[in-house]
Amino acid sequence: MGDNHALEIAGIGTIKLKMYDGLIHTITRVRHVKDLKKNLLSVGQFDSLGCKIRTDNGIMKIVKGALVVLKARKTVANMFVLMGETHHEAEASIASASPAEEKTMMWHQKLGHMSEKGLKVLSDQKLLPGLTKVTLPFCEHCVTSKQHRLKFGTSTTKSKCILDLIHSDVWQAPVVSLGGARYFVSFIDDFSRRCWVYPIRRKANVFVVFKLSKRG
Repeated sequence: MGDNHALEIAGIGTIKLKMYDGLIHTITRVRHVKDLKKNLLSVGQFDSLGCKIRTDNGIMKIVKGALVVLKARKTVANMFVLMGETHHEAEASIASASPAEEKTMMWHQKLGHMSEKGLKVLSDQKLLPGLTKVTLPFCEHCVTSKQHRLKFGTSTTKSKCILDLIHSDVWQAPVVSLGGARYFVSFIDDFSRRCWVYPIRRKANVFVVFKLSKRG
């Protein structure tokens, strides 16, 4: 270490890192050090593997060939923090995927979640370096983003006066407010289209806020 203190290596193994874009990288020969409180990646080790290190505007990229292997962001302490996290085996089935599936998933994501048929066409034309067998595993992003959505039915209900019909919705805020609110509840008057929005800390507070808004 920096103070010339030696730490014991308890073992050597393999870990998987889930990047900011969902891609999973496998890193081998990782040292498990018991007394080390932070996970460290050695730039020297990546250099020995033939990777190139590039830094620009506070972003470090570790590149091998034409592919960005890892990406890190510089902090106020002038340390680079990995833009990703350690991936546990139980989190997704891709963690136990074969090398062919991992390579296919890498190109699948880099090409904007291209279909398996499209990947096979490019692979047959030798346009995807390193991809010899196309085996695309389950992709959660494709299922949630590309599935067809049913349109809302046309409403036949018409309000005749103010507060005759109220539309309400609850959604989670992207950040917690200064007052500790994690959610917002809205009430829209169907007749006048006037909207009331209330910050709430818990979803259980919706009915309480509804009664208060009704009184007001």
